[in-house]
Amino acid sequence: MDDPEAVAAAHDAQESTPLLRGDITTTNNNDRRQETSPYDDDGDTPKWYWPWPAAYWAAIPVIFLAGVSVGPTMALTAPLLKKLFCERGIPDLFKDKNRDHALLLSSDEKDCESSEYSAAIAKFAGVFASLTSVLVTLTVRYWNSLSDRIGRRKTMLIWACGTTVSLTFPLLVYYNKGMSLYFIWVGGMIEGSAGSILCLIALVHSYAADVSSPEQRTVVFGRMMAGWYTGLGIGSAIGGMVAKKFGLITVFWMLPIIAFINVLYVLMIPESLTAAKLAGNNQPTMTNSQSQATLIAVDSSNSVGSNNISSRQPVKPTTTLRQPSWVDRVIRLCVPEQLPHRLGGKYSIIMLMFTCFFTLMSVMGAMYQSNIYLQYKFKWTGTELSYLGSIQGLSRLVSLTVLLPLIKKLAPSRAKTNPAHGIKFDLKVMIMGLWLEALTMLIYAVAPIGEYFYVGGATGAIGSLFFPATRGILSQSVAPEMLGKTLGTLATFESLAAVIAPTLYAWIYALTLKTHPSLVFYVAAGVVMLASGLAVFVAIAHRNELKRRA
Repeated sequence: MDDPEAVAAAHDAQESTPLLRGDITTTNNNDRRQETSPYDDDGDTPKWYWPWPAAYWAAIPVIFLAGVSVGPTMALTAPLLKKLFCERGIPDLFKDKNRDHALLLSSDEKDCESSEYSAAIAKFAGVFASLTSVLVTLTVRYWNSLSDRIGRRKTMLIWACGTTVSLTFPLLVYYNKGMSLYFIWVGGMIEGSAGSILCLIALVHSYAADVSSPEQRTVVFGRMMAGWYTGLGIGSAIGGMVAKKFGLITVFWMLPIIAFINVLYVLMIPESLTAAKLAGNNQPTMTNSQSQATLIAVDSSNSVGSNNISSRQPVKPTTTLRQPSWVDRVIRLCVPEQLPHRLGGKYSIIMLMFTCFFTLMSVMGAMYQSNIYLQYKFKWTGTELSYLGSIQGLSRLVSLTVLLPLIKKLAPSRAKTNPAHGIKFDLKVMIMGLWLEALTMLIYAVAPIGEYFYVGGATGAIGSLFFPATRGILSQSVAPEMLGKTLGTLATFESLAAVIAPTLYAWIYALTLKTHPSLVFYVAAGVVMLASGLAVFVAIAHRNELKRRA
């Protein structure tokens, strides 16, 4: 009887070959060479200003600089809105309808500290983020699919240029007193049209996946996210220091300059996809079921070729394929087919995407309200908010660069050699991260003093392992040529969460501000627990599938 482990290893070696590439006899060593080095006989050579072959670390500065430009925005947008609202009045859509006066040009500092101002800022920021995310949802899958055809670098360049333009709009509104505050939304919509940060995260993960082997990807993706959180931390710290010494608006001068530096850097790095791979990705591809139908038709025609049937007469397949249900058609439209003998459970990929949807909705909803909540309840300044963002970002750096590789080293030996068992281990990491994210929300909810948010930053840093673990699972579950589409679909789910969460949580915060101001964090914890339930369901289905195979 054949050894089950040997059979599984042989099957996994065959699965690592891209689907429908033509020659299925390629050895595993050749596949490894192609995945770890993007330069082959048909590939391009590096430019003179970039002397090294493409590697995943080349994309880390891109996401790092993006974090540096986003960090101060996350921390200081609420203080900027407060300043603008106090000077020009609360915009018409966000005034408290129960008040008789319009709160225009108030010089009373206590009035600017009122719950009406805090609620108005939350709603304005929430709608701003949601409008941006609507456009991200409509475009992010297109940008990531486009990266499969024109390359990751060119698509990242489109993102970087759009971000640079969008970061100039707060300056335009600040210096033009007659300009409507709603033009801040226009800047966000321009950024959303270019894909926003969710598009970039998907692009740099695709870039890294192009030049790394499947078993390395969870750790590699962790390093990519560590670059993002490092940028957030350093950017928040720099923003706080600059705001304290030179004034709040000086920070918003700094941001488009950093984004333009990112444009210049993206122009330098090499493309991760070779010319041969780009040409292959531009060819129409078939799914497994389509290829099976073709094979059946060919076999049928050969079997009847010796009979007295005209060769011009169409030949019907001898095997009738089951027509997919409308549910299957919708799922195939959203999610690429899974590689066999990898992730167990027919609908596991789409369930993991819904897990990401609920988790990100919770995390983003709490994130947008936390600074406004600290500013209102504990009277934190912009500098204090910046330092909190710095500590939270840098703690995630430690978690993703030190803790994640350590956890992966402690994985069972089978998880390091067998992709299906590796996915099982990553599912456990994912679930642990979700539970810690829920704990973080509860810490925010019960905090009697603002310093509890530093504790929540530590638990949230470990909880952030959820994100690279999820992407590692998905990247190992589909064929390489479908990777950009898969991560783009995931980014669509996440951007849809970004559409709903800011506005929904802003209205919850505004409605409960006077009675239960921390209720928004309890809601966030409940949503994360719902997401963890989906992840547990996928883990159980995968475990049962592994038992069935054994």
